[in-house]
Amino acid sequence: MKIKIGVIGACDTVNKVKAASDEFKSKADIYIYPYSHKDEIFKILEESEAIVDIILFSGQVPYNLARKMNLVKKPYYFIPFTGATLYKAFWEMKGKGIDYERVSFDTIEKKDVMEIAEELSLASERFYINDCHEDIDYDEVTKFHYELWKKEEVNVACTCLNSTYIKLKNLGMPVIRLFPTVSLIKEYLNKIIYDANIAKAKSAQIAVQIIKINHDYANMSSEYSFLELRNTIEKHIINYTKIVIGSMFLFGRNEYLIFTTRGAINDEVYGSSIKELVVECKKNKVNINSGIGFGSTIYEAEVNARIGLSYSEKNRDNCLYMVSENGLITGPLCSDYSEYGSYHLTSFDEKIKEISTNTNLSSAYISKIKSIINSKNKNTFNAEEFSNYLGISVRSSRRILNQLVDGGYAKIVGEGKKNNTGRPYNIYEIKFY
Repeated sequence: MKIKIGVIGACDTVNKVKAASDEFKSKADIYIYPYSHKDEIFKILEESEAIVDIILFSGQVPYNLARKMNLVKKPYYFIPFTGATLYKAFWEMKGKGIDYERVSFDTIEKKDVMEIAEELSLASERFYINDCHEDIDYDEVTKFHYELWKKEEVNVACTCLNSTYIKLKNLGMPVIRLFPTVSLIKEYLNKIIYDANIAKAKSAQIAVQIIKINHDYANMSSEYSFLELRNTIEKHIINYTKIVIGSMFLFGRNEYLIFTTRGAINDEVYGSSIKELVVECKKNKVNINSGIGFGSTIYEAEVNARIGLSYSEKNRDNCLYMVSENGLITGPLCSDYSEYGSYHLTSFDEKIKEISTNTNLSSAYISKIKSIINSKNKNTFNAEEFSNYLGISVRSSRRILNQLVDGGYAKIVGEGKKNNTGRPYNIYEIKFY
């Protein structure tokens, strides 16, 4: 399925993006949303977000406005007006016979103008720049250029704003309309399509969530009371599982495993669904801990979920941690605390750093091995069994175990055979603490 890109901007700019997008037809569907005034952006965003996957603003002004108002829920980008845009403008001035040593600019970075001035050996003090990108008032920007021209301090205006361009032209002032270059438009379309395909692949990644119910069941009056409470909580967990389009399994007496995809679970974790589950548990005087793991295999995702659960249990009740395939951990996420951060596992555990240094294994592998030991409640493995848990080849598994032995964190404690005539294999005992 092709990526759907919505292009939002002034009429003349979005038409240039449309003209440059022909070669991308096989990769993306481009939807054009032109506006005459920036205030139209609100309605356009409401309409476009129901249709497109990604939004591309044709300039920084609409991009900043949408960001400031927190209007965009889809991934969004803008095309910057870079040095190439300015070179093109100076070339146009030269072609029209305009003295380009005294120019006024708007909505463009001052440093970009100064760099061009230096490269062209022009006196930068003769350039006037209104670099405001937010709360743009078209009339004020027009006034900025026009008054400089009336005072004969500039010969020409360069504007990124179509409305200002039209007004200055009607006032008789020489004016150049700044546009992103075709090559820059194509560069950003390529970037967007690439990022979107990466995001789609990532959203299909396996996700495992473990929810652990914490309650003093031993003090309950009867087994019936325990079953009634568990059934009440299960109803809410089942409802949450439906929302994240997952499959749920009871693991032991008080743990639930939910299997789904990264894309299905991400929005709900940052949204209200997990918070509603926590609230319902609290009503029944039950606390929960939860870990979410992502990975390319179920083994990897579950191992990461166990790591997240362990941090949740260390941190506090009613929170969850997410652990990605590259060892990035995010949390605590819960209803009681709005503050959370993202860290690599190495920054959490100095012991993991030490083992990683002494064995020349990545911190991510050390963290996964530690989680496997905790979740399986065992620390002895053969290479084949270990490879299944880590989701790697037996050869790689054997190499990792030998590195642990060389570093002093494992030892061979015995041998086993698949059958009487088979080749014996080593059994390793891992000791991290």
